[in-house]
Amino acid sequence: MKIIEITNQDGSISEYTIRKLSPIEGREIILGYLASMLPLKNKYPFNEKLMRELIAHVSVEVSEVNVMLKSDALIAKYVSDWRSLATLEYEMLKYNCMYLSDYYEMQLLVDRLEALVKSFIMAAIPK
Repeated sequence: MKIIEITNQDGSISEYTIRKLSPIEGREIILGYLASMLPLKNKYPFNEKLMRELIAHVSVEVSEVNVMLKSDALIAKYVSDWRSLATLEYEMLKYNCMYLSDYYEMQLLVDRLEALVKSFIMAAIPK
């Protein structure tokens, strides 16, 4: 677990606890994120589902009790704006994928994604 602070759009600061994903959940969510970020039609609903699964591993402390953000209502109540939500997603991905903080490893990932996108585009072009 790791406690993080996020500055919201209004300048206020919110504190969250982020957690490691289990190996199975991590594989599903992280690989799903990579695949759903490709510029393919109709991928947003899948990416949104993965965001909810990822944010379900984030909590806020309310009256000395950790409240897991496991529903849209809880996310709306404790995450003040879209930028804060995007920052939480980024922090969760970074915390669960240590290689995202390493430029060399990140470049390898970007190169692989570029190759994957090119292969999707080539496959979509009629022969």
